[in-house]
Amino acid sequence: AGRAEWEWDADSVNKPRGGRPCPPHLRARSGPFPESIRIMDKAIEDAYVLKTGLKRGTRYRLTNQGLSKALNIAATLIESLP
Repeated sequence: AGRAEWEWDADSVNKPRGGRPCPPHLRARSGPFPESIRIMDKAIEDAYVLKTGLKRGTRYRLTNQGLSKALNIAATLIESLP
């Protein structure tokens, strides 16, 4: 079976992703991801991300400012491609 095509659009970035199965490589890891948590703490402090929930129920969501910055970074990276 081939990999399903995935289409990206700005309206779908912050929609909840409930109902999708957890990928096996993420399911195998039972502990927290300390490196990613440290990175997310910086983004939360800079008001690019909102954090809700506790422990395993933690969810992260981009703020409008965070979405704008992410789109600017993506556009810059795309422009740098040959």
